[in-house]
Amino acid sequence: MKMTKRCRLYPQVTMLFVTLRRALQMISFIYFSIVVDSQEVCNETITGCCPGYFWNYRKNTCEPCMPGYHGINCTFICPYPSYGHGCQGLCDCNEDMCDVSNGCQPIATECLPGYVGVNFVTKCPYPTYGEKCQGTCDCSKDACDVSTGCRKTNTRTTGIHFKLTILRLCYK
Repeated sequence: MKMTKRCRLYPQVTMLFVTLRRALQMISFIYFSIVVDSQEVCNETITGCCPGYFWNYRKNTCEPCMPGYHGINCTFICPYPSYGHGCQGLCDCNEDMCDVSNGCQPIATECLPGYVGVNFVTKCPYPTYGEKCQGTCDCSKDACDVSTGCRKTNTRTTGIHFKLTILRLCYK
């Protein structure tokens, strides 16, 4: 008798599993359709990413190129005067001032003493220092600070000389 009850219930259980499997297939299809519709459909590459995307191994997914890069696996740099996402921006400045990610870089108008040139990124040549490199160091090159001139060196008890150099970069 017990076998008969199990046999009668079995088709219902089987039907339930079939229904669940069909529902899961439908959900998978809908999810796949949404994912495909939300991204550009393209020919597969080695990694499976479309041009303009790279494979992120940590996240196990395709991600858009960083600004300034494009192509399969983001291996190409935007050519001048293009910049930005998909190289859609156009620089209206000299090539050396055009950054592939952000476009034209602002020109600094003032900076810390000891730096000269375009955007004040070039250090004063030894033995000069200070604003517009007008000062002259009367010490060794190692002891001449481009901003303040000759600096003192401290001596430890071991007799080893050390100095503290603070790197100052100018960005505007």
